[in-house]
Amino acid sequence: MWKAAILVFATLLVSGAPAFAVTEADTKTCLDKIKHDDRDLSPITKATRDQLVHNPGQIDIVIEKAGSANTQNRALIELGIVRAVEYLKCVDPAGYQAVNAYLSAHSDNAVVAELQTALGSEASATNGAAGGAGSPGSNGGGGGGFSGGSPTAQVSPH
Repeated sequence: MWKAAILVFATLLVSGAPAFAVTEADTKTCLDKIKHDDRDLSPITKATRDQLVHNPGQIDIVIEKAGSANTQNRALIELGIVRAVEYLKCVDPAGYQAVNAYLSAHSDNAVVAELQTALGSEASATNGAAGGAGSPGSNGGGGGGFSGGSPTAQVSPH
C-alpha cells in the first residue's frame, strides 16, 4: 500500500503536480470569499486572530480570555476567533480541525456557544445568504453571535 501511495505521489510530482495547482487555486478561492478589510480592526481582534493563526492549539486560552473579558472586549476577541477560523479553514485544515474539535467538545461554554452561532451565520453569509444581526463583521445588535453585537466603532463591515 505504501509503495502504491509513493508511486502515485512521485508520478504527480514528475508530471507537474496538477493536484497541487488545484489546492492552490482552491485556497485562493476560499481566501477571496472571506476577504475582509481588516484595517479598522481593533488591536485586540488582530492580536487574537494572529495568535490563533500562528497556534490554533491556543484556542482554550483565547476562549478563557474571552470569558473573563468585559462585554466589548469579549466581542472583539470573538471576532478575532471567527476571523482566525475563516483563515484556518482555507490554509490550515489541521489547525481548523483542532479549533473545531475544541469548540465541539466545549459547546456548553457560553463563549463557544456564541462562536458557533457566529460561525454558522458567517457560513450562511459566505454562501450567498444575507448575514443576520450579530453575524461576524456586521454591525447588527445582539440576539445571536457576539454578546451585545459587534462594536461598530472598531469593526469594519465586509
